[in-house]
Amino acid sequence: ARLGTFRGASCTATYNGIWIRGSGRENTALENFDGASPHRAIISIGRDAESPAEEAGNDRVTGIAITDIALRQVKNPTSVLQTIWSYATADVRIENTAGSGNSYECYIMGGGLKSVRWLVRNNVMGPCGHGGPMYPTSTSAINLNGADWVAEGNVVTESTQGIEMGSRRGTLIDNLLIGTGVGGSPKIGV
Repeated sequence: ARLGTFRGASCTATYNGIWIRGSGRENTALENFDGASPHRAIISIGRDAESPAEEAGNDRVTGIAITDIALRQVKNPTSVLQTIWSYATADVRIENTAGSGNSYECYIMGGGLKSVRWLVRNNVMGPCGHGGPMYPTSTSAINLNGADWVAEGNVVTESTQGIEMGSRRGTLIDNLLIGTGVGGSPKIGV
């Protein structure tokens, strides 16, 4: 493992079967300190992918695991920055992480039905979704906007919304969602 500053770059092909794994969410962190970062998230999955693929080699990204790590986005960004953002993904597993995005959404399953089969389990998130200079309204800790996902055993606190769902065939199992009561957020945080 390397320590230091890592910069994003353009990816012109799809890479599948990647596991980003720390030594525990209490021990390993990826954190953005640049409030004006041109990159959409700390971890961006499938930004240029498509389903169905528009050109060879840029299919839906599959087989991604993010586990045992803390992901922290800068507190007051000057642009919309999320913690995990995706588009056109399948078979994504996010487990045993700690996520905070404060101003914007933390974990986003994006692309509508282009993203399928996510498992978001045993994560601790917050604060997330309090809005910011580029998006003044409240957003969620987890945004599951695809199909065939499961969110299980997650704990969300200090967030204006716990889970946002614009999807189909999703399952919520034993999640603890505690709303803030700030900015009109519901006490149950859904």
